[in-house]
Amino acid sequence: MRTDLPRSSETFSATLAALHGAAAELAMHGSAALGTIHRVAGRIKDASAALGLEAAYATADGILHAETADEIRALVARLTEQLNETSDPGREFPVTILVVEDDEPIGQVIGLTLAGPNRTVLVVESAAEAERELASREVSLLMLDLSLPDGDGRDLLIQVRGTDNSRHIPIVVATAYADRTTHAECFALGADSVLTKPIDPMVLESVVAAKLEAAANARRDRGEDALTGLPNRAAFFEALGRARAAGSAEGKPLSVAIIDLDHFKHVNDRHGHTAGDAVLQASARRIRGALRISDFVARYGGEEFCAFFSNTDVSGAVIALQTVLAQLRAERFSGNDGVTFGITFSAGVAPIHDDVTPEQALAEADRLLYLAKAAGRNRVCSAIEASNLPRPAALLVEDDDAVAAVVSALLDRDGLDVSRYAEAKPALSAMEQRAFSIAIVDLGLPDMSGLELLACIRRLPRIKPLPVLMLTGSGAENDIVDAFALGVNDYVTKPFLARELRARVCRLIA
Repeated sequence: MRTDLPRSSETFSATLAALHGAAAELAMHGSAALGTIHRVAGRIKDASAALGLEAAYATADGILHAETADEIRALVARLTEQLNETSDPGREFPVTILVVEDDEPIGQVIGLTLAGPNRTVLVVESAAEAERELASREVSLLMLDLSLPDGDGRDLLIQVRGTDNSRHIPIVVATAYADRTTHAECFALGADSVLTKPIDPMVLESVVAAKLEAAANARRDRGEDALTGLPNRAAFFEALGRARAAGSAEGKPLSVAIIDLDHFKHVNDRHGHTAGDAVLQASARRIRGALRISDFVARYGGEEFCAFFSNTDVSGAVIALQTVLAQLRAERFSGNDGVTFGITFSAGVAPIHDDVTPEQALAEADRLLYLAKAAGRNRVCSAIEASNLPRPAALLVEDDDAVAAVVSALLDRDGLDVSRYAEAKPALSAMEQRAFSIAIVDLGLPDMSGLELLACIRRLPRIKPLPVLMLTGSGAENDIVDAFALGVNDYVTKPFLARELRARVCRLIA
């Protein structure tokens, strides 16, 4: 694939803007406008072929062979509809354009020109206002006048390019100065484009769309997750290392969290993977949008996100995530089957101290996430919340004292109230008298086999739904087949990995 082609169906905005502008000028600038239409339509045709967009490919090809202006304009309108239908709004992150312009009528015209779906245009009149907006929100593109009531726009340009959080923002300078020296200086100071006033709206839209597209591609190249647009795991650890060093030097608190969408497999299985992608994208937007610009959120993998909170203790991070959870809880999604549904998440939050590595803090956050899931999901859990959570009851049927001690300690550490029995019959009696969240059963027991105990559980109506995990030294095919035939929910062989057992227990009880 040619490297200069759009990488996805969402990045045609700049080419479509140019195509619409040229189509509108066909009457006045016939041959020149037609040349522009052919070049731009050819690029869209190539990109559509690379992306597998057959309908858009056919329409772009039709534009290349159209003979009248009316036919061209109709095909351009159709092509725009096709590309907009192909683009999934859930995949397209909202962008914020900050316009610094002290002439109110010009600011209004720029705002109307750049407004569109998933775009927020903020117009401010001074450098001071611009600085406040840049500090308080994530800005996707800065449009900057040079003559401002409180200073020279070039000073703001230097400031933005010298700040870590904003150095990658595309900057378009709009100025009444037409001399080459001023334009050259702006480029030298870091401007991405310089436009001379009065600015043609078509040119303005095309330049801004192209800069937003280039910035989106650059973000992906810098280590962003392709689906959600968030940083990926590698970028997260790199940023966390810098934040930890800065926090340690300044004596400021730092907290870390792991966030897991609840029952996400059910979303994919019942509503389709397209709906699952939409949930991931909306969750990423919601989490990122609700946190401060100094906080950092990344996709950890699958349906998990990770975040760190600079200059924030654990209680502050918990409050921030509870706010996000309340917002996400109120959102509704629609599956391929037309059924609407909601989504929640569970999260674990832990502090990072000087004597704790990021990996250790994340492991603690993961443990607390496990407790949040075990307590019913849909909650944020720190060590303080964990102490107040109800402890799920686990029944362990294991005749080996050493194995029982290890498993009991592991589950107790993770917040489960473990009742251990060495024989099957007393364990069965206990199940009939007390509600358990899970039963972990050995295969070889003194009074009856684990398979016989499993069969009894599945015959008794009151305890039949109880999740059962077989934990045994037997990896024999017949034993595994028989266990699943009798209704076991999971099967783990000894020796086992502690993290794997925890994950399997969590999956069954939450």
